[in-house]
Parts: sequence; structure tokens; C-alpha cells
Amino acid sequence: MAKQITKTIKKTATEKQATVIKKASIMSGKYFSAIHNEDDQYIEAPSKQEPVKKNSKLPAEEYITTMNGNRISIGNARKLYNSEQFMHYSEVYLVVTKVTDMEVTLSYATMNQIIEHSMIILQLSYLSRESQIQIINIHKKDEGTIGVALLNNDVAKSFDLVEDVRLGVYVSKKRSTSEQYCDYQKFKIPEFINAIKRSGNMNKMIEYGMHSPTFIKTEGKKYTFGIEIETSMGALPYHARNLNVQCVYDGSLKGEDGVAHGGEYVTGILKGDSGLIHLRNIVQEIAKRCVVNKQCSIHVHIGGVDFTQEFIVYMYKLGLALENELYAMMPRSRSTGEYCNRMLRFPININRKMASSYVTDIDIYYEKILKIIAVKEIKSVRSLSRKHDHPLGHCCGYDRKTPRYWWLNFVPAMFDIRHCESYSIEFRMHSATLNYSKIEYWILICMGIVNFVENHKDKITDTTTLAEVINSTYPRQASKILQYVEKRKKLFAVRSSTAEISDYNEQIEIKKMSKKQQIT
Repeated sequence: MAKQITKTIKKTATEKQATVIKKASIMSGKYFSAIHNEDDQYIEAPSKQEPVKKNSKLPAEEYITTMNGNRISIGNARKLYNSEQFMHYSEVYLVVTKVTDMEVTLSYATMNQIIEHSMIILQLSYLSRESQIQIINIHKKDEGTIGVALLNNDVAKSFDLVEDVRLGVYVSKKRSTSEQYCDYQKFKIPEFINAIKRSGNMNKMIEYGMHSPTFIKTEGKKYTFGIEIETSMGALPYHARNLNVQCVYDGSLKGEDGVAHGGEYVTGILKGDSGLIHLRNIVQEIAKRCVVNKQCSIHVHIGGVDFTQEFIVYMYKLGLALENELYAMMPRSRSTGEYCNRMLRFPININRKMASSYVTDIDIYYEKILKIIAVKEIKSVRSLSRKHDHPLGHCCGYDRKTPRYWWLNFVPAMFDIRHCESYSIEFRMHSATLNYSKIEYWILICMGIVNFVENHKDKITDTTTLAEVINSTYPRQASKILQYVEKRKKLFAVRSSTAEISDYNEQIEIKKMSKKQQIT
């Protein structure tokens, strides 16, 4: 190990309108220049970094080695560190890229790079003295000591470090793990994933579940889906945030102290087998570090559907028919809580024999449903438009008596709550779980219900069963899915708290699986 780690490298400030920053590219090891103009735009351009002479023997105390072997003097390092423009760009963390008996190689990275490349954030206070490493004068302005980013797990092991999954940091193996999980930390979907979406890079879109060349698991159903996973405590650290997911505040998750210690993890829009594979990765990372309780739940959004008036009417009718059977699959807390209410019941009788009567019936029932979902009194369907938000806002004023908090939420299917003409129907019934298999089964069931409405309207009656839906929409997997349904019904036939606790505490074994294993 090096006897001493010198100071971190920071950007060079000029007195002109642009600031040129020479920075190591994490993946390629090549340099590029990041230029700031007066509009604070970030521009990448090739750098004219001079190559390093081979076999150059420079004292470790006087020079810092960057990621691709270049070195910079301590004097220049001090100038780089004092650059205010550098801090204006983004948070920058020291990066340990190589560890040998004689030297610790350093560079630096922005937070976006740390997230994109799954670097490990190590708090300086957790560096053990046994590693004989000293890091001096590394401070984040006005916020005390910053962290150290270790490039990968191999480097972490060379420091004899392991992740404390409850704290979200890497610590010495000699430290005991925490008994208490840390509170959640909000974060958005990483910018590099949004950049992938904008660029249309198909391979990367498949990697992050935004596009899929196959739909084996869904038996050809090409619906999009998004999942909301509520937790009661725990957080994803920076190196586990290189996923198509964000963490948001949810007021329904407040504990007895009135504070929400867990967050709600909301995936991006996923699709097909690739989406399910990426969802598995997301659930595994959350399951390592978070816990759930009966306050939590799983919400599934299904999109890629033409939400016509006809579809809405038949979905409502099928929802009423399946409601009791679906509740029988869930613990009692799902039917007695205020965030998963039953639908308003009324008879829907459609005359399918006469075309003129059929169209009239659809119009009548759709207008009735629209008035119920809109909550406010409306004169006619024409006074509302799907291109506008819900009259009470996208969250319906957080009024838990509104249809937004039904187990089947029609609001995002009938109103443009996202202000981008992206529509979906939300299934809010499933109980808390960090078990991927349970989430996958529920996604398939939700897709089956949507598909049954699209393709089997003539079979929808007041007595339609879930078995009819699954047999019609999953000819290959029907038996397996229905076995799971019956297992759930049997578990909750006796409404005991023991069954509920065991249900939401059951997690999958954390292991990596090949893509072939995951989609068969």
C-alpha cells in the first residue's frame, strides 16, 4: 500500500468564458475535454493530452497518477482542487483505480459517472487504519469530507472491505454490521439512461429493459409495464443506482413517528423479456438493502393499450367480476386499508346483438364511468378531454375516497396525468413483497386481464372467473399461473397475521441468472 495518498485532482479554471477540464473516462481510459461556456452547457471534445514517457520514475509523494497512466504534479493538483468552476459543474469524488504494494493510483469522477459505472462510494471515516492509507485535504466545499469512490469490487477487496447493505456504505470486515437499516434516499432515474433513450441505442435500450426483441414470458403480449415497489426502510447506495428506477417520497409509508423511513421505487417504462430481466435486477438490489411491512404494496401499470371508450367499459365490468377473487389472493390488510379500495358497483348490461344499441350502450356506460372517475360533476363527456389532467389533479388531491385509490385505478387511463399523452391502467392490489417471482406472476395476471378485455369482450359477464381469463390468455403457462393463484388463496383463506407476515418477508434467493434461465 502507498504510504500516503496525495490530493485529489480538480478542474483547471481559466479567466476566459470557458473552463477546460481534463478528466479520465472511466470505461475507455481515454481523455476528453469538458468545456463550459457562458450558458453552462457541457461539451465533450477530444483532448490533446501528451503521452507519458515510459519508465518515468517520479516520486509518489510529488505526483498523482491518473487512470490511464498520466501523472500530474502536486502543485498543479492544488490549483485544480481550488477551482470554483469545477465544483460548479457537479460533485466530484476521488476515485481509487488501482492498488499495488507501492502505489495507490488515483483519478476522479462525477456522481453521474459513479452511478453509471456502479462505483462504490466509501466514506472516508470508514477507512481502517490497518490499511495504512492516509487521505488528506479532500473536502467538499461547505459540506465537510467527501467520499472515496472505489472503481469496482476487486479494488474494494484489496482494502479488505465489504458492503454494509443496511448502511449503504463499504466498511472494514472487522466492523460489525448495523442492526438498523438506514432511511431511504430520493434519487431520479440516472441521466445516462435518459440519454440512451434519446439516442435510440437499441442494445443499451434492451440492456435496461426499455426495448425487447422477445416476448416469451408474456406469450407474445407486447404491453409496456412499470412497477412501484414500496418499502418501509432501507436505501440503494450510489453504486446500485445504475438501473432504470428512481426512488420517491410516499406519504403513505410514514411510521408511528410520523416520518417515512422507506421510499417508493418506481421503474421506468419496461417491455417484454428484457424488461422482466432488468426488473429482476432492480428487485434483487432492493431486496438486499430494504425491508417491507403491511403498510407497503406493489403497484403495476400496464400501457401500450388503446384505451377506447369500449375498452374502459369492459375493463370496468371485468374488474367488478374478478374483484372478490383477486382479493382472496391477498392478505386481509389489502381489503381493509384505505389505499386499495373496492370499485363502485353498478350493473353493466350491454346489448351486443344490435349494432346501434351496442354503440349507444357503450356511450351511456362510458359517460357514467367517466363521471365517477372524474369525481366532480360534469355535464357531458365533451366537457372533459383525455388530453387534460384529472379535474382534481393527477393525484386527485390525495383524497383516499376517490377512485384513484381503488384497487383498479382508471385515472391514468382516462386522463393525461403525466402531461405527455402516455396512458396506463394501474393495478394497486398486490401486497408488499421483495420476492421477484411474486411480482412477475402479478404482472402476468394484470397483462392477462388487459388482454382478455382487448380480445375476448364477448366472454365478459358478471360471473367471469380468473381461471377463464388465464386459460384464454396464457395457453402455455395457464396451469402454472393458476397453481400459484390457488396457493395464494389457500394461504389467505384463514385471515391470520402470521400468514401475512410470512408472505411479505419471503424473498427470493439473491443470485445471478443467465438470460436464458430467466425467460424460460
